[in-house]
Amino acid sequence: MAATDEIAHLLRRTEYVARPERVAALTSGTYAAAVDDVLNVPAGGIPIPAGLEYHDENNSYRQYTQAVQWWFERMARTSPRPIQEKMAFFWHGHFCSEWGKVFDTGAMMQQNKLFRDGGLGNLRTLAQAMAIQPAMLRYLDNSQNRKSSPNQNFGRELLELFLLGVGNYTEADVEAATSAWTGHGIDGTTGQYVFRPTQHDSTVRTFLGRPVSTGPDVIDVVLGPDAVIAVGPNAGLPSRVVAARFLSKKLWEAFAYQAPSATIVNALGDVLVANNFEIAPWVRAMLNRSEFLSTTAREGLVKTPVEYITGLLYQTGIAASVAHPEWYAEDMGQAMFYPPNVS
Repeated sequence: MAATDEIAHLLRRTEYVARPERVAALTSGTYAAAVDDVLNVPAGGIPIPAGLEYHDENNSYRQYTQAVQWWFERMARTSPRPIQEKMAFFWHGHFCSEWGKVFDTGAMMQQNKLFRDGGLGNLRTLAQAMAIQPAMLRYLDNSQNRKSSPNQNFGRELLELFLLGVGNYTEADVEAATSAWTGHGIDGTTGQYVFRPTQHDSTVRTFLGRPVSTGPDVIDVVLGPDAVIAVGPNAGLPSRVVAARFLSKKLWEAFAYQAPSATIVNALGDVLVANNFEIAPWVRAMLNRSEFLSTTAREGLVKTPVEYITGLLYQTGIAASVAHPEWYAEDMGQAMFYPPNVS
C-alpha cells in the first residue's frame, strides 16, 4: 500500500487538491499505480464551451470571464483527471499567447483546447500544431512574416523560449528559421491558418547545419536525430537532447522544486528522447522519481495564485461564476490567459 502522505503530495501537485476520496482510493495500491491512475485521462477531446467558439466583439470581456470561470471549474471540480488542466496550464505558460494581444476568443480557446487535448500527447505534434494556430500566429506576429518584410519574433522565440533556450543557436539560425516561416499566416476572411506561397521565401536555408525550406521543418530539425548544437556550452550535443533537457528542467520546476540537479534533468531528458517526445511517459518518469517524494520537493513550491484559488473554490463549494476568480487571480498577479510574456 502507498503511504498516505505520498499520495497526498502527488495529488496536490497533479490535481490541485488532495481530495479525501482520491487519497483513500489511491492508498489501496502502490505509489506507481497511483501515478498511472493520475495519468489515466479520458479519451477524446474536451469541447469548447458554447458561446466561446467565436469572437463576439461586443461582448469580449464577458467571453473572457466565462473562459476563466470555466477553466477554474475544470480545475476545481469538473475534470475527472485534473492533471489535464495542470498540463494545459503548463503549456499555456510555455507556448504563451496573451488574450489582450490576440483579441480573438475563438483563437484563444482553440489554443487552450490544444493544450488540454494534447498536453499529454506528443511534444512534436503539439509544437507543430501550436505554431500554425491563429493565436500564436497573431501573438508573435508570424502572420506578418513575409519574404518582402521578414519578422523574426516567432522564429527567435521558437528557439529561445519554446524549444532550445538561450545560447544554443546562432543569429544565422534565427534568420533561417524566420525565412522558413514566411508565408504562414491567417486568412483575413475565415480567421484560420493559411499558407501563402507568394509570401514565402522558398530558398533552402541551413538551420542547425541541416537544410530547411518551410517552417515545420525547423521544429522537425530541432527534435530530429541529425542536428547538432554548434555554439555555447552544449556545443556538440544533439539538438533534440538539448531541447529535451531544456523542457525537463522547466517541467520539474513546475511540479517539484527550483534548480534541479543535472542528474534529474538529464535523466528526464533521456526519457523524453527515448520515447520519441511522447509526453505521458516523461511526466510519469518525473512523478516516479524518488526526488519527487523528497522533503525538498514537498516543501519546494509555494502555491501559485491559480492553485490557491482553485483550492478555495473546491473547499468552499462556491461556483466560479459566483466567486469571480478572474478578479482575484489578476489582483494576485497571475491572470489566466495572460501568462508571463516573451520578454
